[in-house]
Amino acid sequence: MPGFSVACGRAFYIRAVKESESLCPDQTRQNQWTGAISEAGIRARDRQVLSELLGWGIPVATVIGGGYDNDRAALARRHAIVIEEASRLWLERSRGSS
Repeated sequence: MPGFSVACGRAFYIRAVKESESLCPDQTRQNQWTGAISEAGIRARDRQVLSELLGWGIPVATVIGGGYDNDRAALARRHAIVIEEASRLWLERSRGSS
């Protein structure tokens, strides 16, 4: 995207994380950085970030990583959240434009 610098990307990410903190009052800032975030918190964060990007018309590709857990079902559930939210937003937008 012309004019979209790495610094701008970092600033956007930091802003999105700060906004997601207000959506997840059950999580502390420290917990977000150490990985102790609830599935509801992950969902709220991902939806917020994806909504912002969609609103700005910025294309998105997701990459799943981290969140290691011996409980593979729980790990798969957490990893699926970003895909579920992207799909939900895409469907909402598709229905709104028809």
